[in-house]
Amino acid sequence: MKRRFSLLFLLLLSVSACSGISVNQDFNPATQFAGLQTWDWMPTGNQQGGDPRADNAIVAERIRSAIEVSLQEKGMRKVQSGEPDFRVGYQLILNDRVDYQTVNNYYGTGWGYRGIYGRYGGPGMATSQTYAREYTMGTLIIDFFDVEARELVWRGAGEGKINEVSDPVKKQERANQAVQKMLGQFPPKG
Repeated sequence: MKRRFSLLFLLLLSVSACSGISVNQDFNPATQFAGLQTWDWMPTGNQQGGDPRADNAIVAERIRSAIEVSLQEKGMRKVQSGEPDFRVGYQLILNDRVDYQTVNNYYGTGWGYRGIYGRYGGPGMATSQTYAREYTMGTLIIDFFDVEARELVWRGAGEGKINEVSDPVKKQERANQAVQKMLGQFPPKG
């Protein structure tokens, strides 16, 4: 019984770890996705968005590793030579955001009534406090390009709040979970 509870707890923990990520996809319905079995990376130049948090070799390797593992788990293989069936590219966008929340506090008795001769009741006082909460929203976009048709055939996007973690192993685990959730929609089901 204890072992069963432990397994259930681990399952719930793994589901909740990536539940804060919203994912969606768009694709060309005319594409025969069953024919896409081999892949390689898009040939890229020095394409950087100007955000040093996203434009660095460590983050790039973390995302590339997560994509490679997820595609390999789907039975797709990366070509070592020759032309692949499709090429993969990605973009990482980080946006700083602020949420404001106002909390109202009312003090006083609040009793009484309002009649034709005026209001009867005890004194009251109201105050409010506004709090600002800063956070970073991350968006990862993964694109699949059909090599033969030379066009985008599938795009997956995942968005969620970035929680800073200092442990590189945990960062890789989060990247793996996000990519796995995104590529869970590939190949599309119609």
